[in-house]
This record gives sequence, C-alpha cells and structure tokens, in this order.
Amino acid sequence: MSKTLQVLSWVMMELVRDMTATEMVDVSSTRGASNTLLSGRWLIVARIVWVLVLAGMLVAFFIQIPYYLAFMSRACPDSCGFTTQQEAALASIGISLDTFAWIALSCTLVISLISVVLALILFRRRSNDWMALLVALFLVGYPIMNNGTTGNLPTDIPPSLWVLLQVLTFPVWIIYAATFMLFPSGRFVPHWTWILFIVWGIWGQLITFTPDLFEGILFLGYPLFVITTIIWQVYRYRHSSTPVQRQQTKWAIAGLFAVLVANQLFWLPSGFTPLGQTLYMPASFLFYQLVILALPITFFIAIQRNRLYDIDTIINRALVYGSVTVVLAAAYAGCIIAFQAISRTLVPIPGGPDEPITIVISTLLIAALFQPLRRRVQRAVDRRFYRTKYDARKAVEAFGTTLRQEVDIASFRERLLTVVQQTMEPAHVSLWLKDPSSRKDG
Repeated sequence: MSKTLQVLSWVMMELVRDMTATEMVDVSSTRGASNTLLSGRWLIVARIVWVLVLAGMLVAFFIQIPYYLAFMSRACPDSCGFTTQQEAALASIGISLDTFAWIALSCTLVISLISVVLALILFRRRSNDWMALLVALFLVGYPIMNNGTTGNLPTDIPPSLWVLLQVLTFPVWIIYAATFMLFPSGRFVPHWTWILFIVWGIWGQLITFTPDLFEGILFLGYPLFVITTIIWQVYRYRHSSTPVQRQQTKWAIAGLFAVLVANQLFWLPSGFTPLGQTLYMPASFLFYQLVILALPITFFIAIQRNRLYDIDTIINRALVYGSVTVVLAAAYAGCIIAFQAISRTLVPIPGGPDEPITIVISTLLIAALFQPLRRRVQRAVDRRFYRTKYDARKAVEAFGTTLRQEVDIASFRERLLTVVQQTMEPAHVSLWLKDPSSRKDG
C-alpha cells in the first residue's frame, strides 16, 4: 500500500505541474497577443493626453470644493444637500451641517487621493498600454465625479468659470462609457456596439450641459446605461473572454455591484421612506462615498492581473457570510419577539425582567446556529455556483475513502485515472508504474 500512495502522490504532482505550466503559457500568450500596446509617436501622444486630462479633472475638482461646502452646509425643502428635518437629526447628536460638510469633504479628499495614487502607479507601470491608460483615468474620474463635489454649482456662477469647468470635465463621460464597453480586451464586443458607445457619449454630454432637456427625462438614461453595461460584460464573459479576462471581468463586476448596492441603500430609502428625514440619509451618504472606492480598487487589481483568482474566494465568502448574516439577523429578531411575547404571557409584568433574559437566550441560540447554518449555506453555494469544484472535491474525498481498502493494483489504476479525469480534466492522462522486479537487490 505504501507503493500505491507514492504513485498517487507522484501522479498528482506531475499533473498539477503540467497544468500550471499550461496556464502560464496561456496567460503569457494572451499578453503577447494584446493589441492595446503603443509605441513611437502614438505612445508619446497618449502619455501627453493622459497627463492633460488628469490635470483637467483635478483642477475642476478643486475649483468646485467651495461650492460643494456651500451646498452641503445649508438646509432647505428642495435642491439642497439636506432638508430641515435632516439638519435637526444631525443637531440632535451634536453635529452641525458645517461640521458634516467638512467630514464628507475629508472622506472625498482621502478617496480621491487613493484613486490618484492608483492611477499614477498604473501610468508608471503600464503607460505603453492604452487600455491601462484609459482605466487609470477612470480610476480618478469615477470617484471625483460621483462623490457629490460636481453638479452643485450655483446659478450665479460666472459664465467664464462655468465654461472652463465644462471643458475640463468634458472627457469624463466618454471615459466612463469607453472603460465599461472596452474592458478588458480593448475591443467592442459585439463589434457593432461602437454605435451604442456614440449614443451614450452624446447622452452624457446632454445630461451635463442641459439636464432639464425633455423635462428631465434624460436622467432615465443612467439606469439604462448601467443595465446595458452589465449585459455587455456578461456577453463578453461568455463568448469572447480568455480565462484571464474572465477573472478581470469578475473583479470589475464585483466593484460595480458593491457601488450599485451602496448607491441604492442611499437613494431609495432616503427618497421613498421616512428614513429620508432621519440620520439614515447622512450616514448612508458617507457609507456610499466610502464604497465608491471599491470600483477603482477592483479595476486596478484587474488591470494589474495580480492575484486575480482570489476573486473566486472573495465572491464565495461574500455569498456565504452575507446569506448567513441575513438569515441570522432575521432569526434573532424573530426569537426576541417570540420569546418576549411568551414571557409576557407567562409573567405579565410591564417592563419586567423578561427583556434581558430573552436577549440572552436569543443570542445563545443564534451562536449555536451559526456553524451548522454556515456549513449548510457553504454547501448550497458550492453546489449552485461552484459545481465543478464541488464535484471535484466530493470525488477526491470518495477516492480517499476507497483507497484505504484497495489492494488490487489494476483496480487502483482504473480508479485513479477516472478521478483525475473527472476532477482535473486534463487533455491526456496516463499512468506509469515501475516494475518492482527491475529493482536491484540491496
């Protein structure tokens, strides 16, 4: 049996080494085949344009900071940073609108600084790749143009300053659309989507210069743009992406999904529920500003291609622990309500000692449920979203169980080749066993 285990270890190591080498060849060949590299005159022009566009975005950002502070520091029923009810909610915890405006601006400055640093790193390392240059501008443009510092200009702003700001921020929406439509390969997929790129580019300029055109109906274009962006990325992922590009897409979509969730947690309850008149609105606003940084970080990781395959683990953990958190939170609330109702029925003392007891019992119950629930959710997620890996793990576990009882070398050989084929799916599998009779007696 020791010989059998040695053969098993040797075969597995050789297969893993071969598959790793093949993967490295595939990645290097993908990089070599990239058609986004620049050289000569075009490289110089691209670098100059990149520096000018980045400088323009940063100048526009700093010019609008005083207007941002003024917008966030006043309350009114309409078209202000906060309503009078929200101002009162902040005052109840000792925070004025001026203080909150500086807190929000500080978050914005930190996020923008991190984004600029990431962009400069990309420029330093990948400035000969125009797709990397485009993404680097996107890393800066997205947080700056979505953190509330833009679009809050007063009506009495000097016309010359208004024109200057529009010129400096003119490329931003084009950068948005181009990044989402071309990432990660630098090609339009399908090829006819360049028409939609032009449409979205024109729409972005219209919404910037004339937001009230057609009675504000232009704002409906934003959710349409997000939906089409996701459709493009899914289509590209399924039909034209290499394995590395698929991992890049996963990172990009993960960042976009995080920002969209934070955005809706801020906008929907604030605008359509009573929460909009409480501390929820300023708190969710700060949370949204911080989560905006997720998109530059995930795009930076994707374009750098470092540790791309970690995204599968991150997504897996997010699905598992997110589901467990929601279920346990609902169970915890339900347990407290149920136990309090039962205890008050048995011991009807208003405001009696039943509340601490029910909280302790509910907490202990939830703590006991955590591990069993996590294991069940983990298995469900693996079966639903990681079926191949789940089946492979189950096959290896079953093979390990039968290996302890296997004594026939022919049967072992057949089982080993079957398991390797099912789990690793190599192009070719063969097993070589050394003839024991060929060994020299010591």
